[in-house]
Amino acid sequence: MIFVRLPKVGEVEVVEENEAEEVQTSGFDGLGAKETKQNKYFWLFSIGYAIIAVSISALSTQYATYFTGELGLSATLVGTLGSVFALGYVFGSTLVGIIVDKVGFGAAWIVMLGCVVVGYTLLLGSIKKVKEQYAEMEVEI
Repeated sequence: MIFVRLPKVGEVEVVEENEAEEVQTSGFDGLGAKETKQNKYFWLFSIGYAIIAVSISALSTQYATYFTGELGLSATLVGTLGSVFALGYVFGSTLVGIIVDKVGFGAAWIVMLGCVVVGYTLLLGSIKKVKEQYAEMEVEI
């Protein structure tokens, strides 16, 4: 997840046009397009991220088949689950942006860590319940 934070009032120094000409840059300003294309680390990371993206998209298209085939869920329920996930992602991202703007980046990470702990705890509890239901039906998972 990527967080983009806007600067707060007084956090960025505004330079007038006349003063901008006087400012000298020193140090490394970055690579241009030509240098980037010749950089082996750029290509290694690009290929790695492409492989990760393809594997994630391949898995996400197979979830619906798995849920309907192996788990026996209806297509309507699988579609509803996908839609709820997407809506949760949109509203969650917006909420996280508001939290980061209000309380700061560090405090927002603590809040999100608490949400992750609660989410995993609830997930583990639901897995335990599913195992109990399968045990009653005398099916091994």
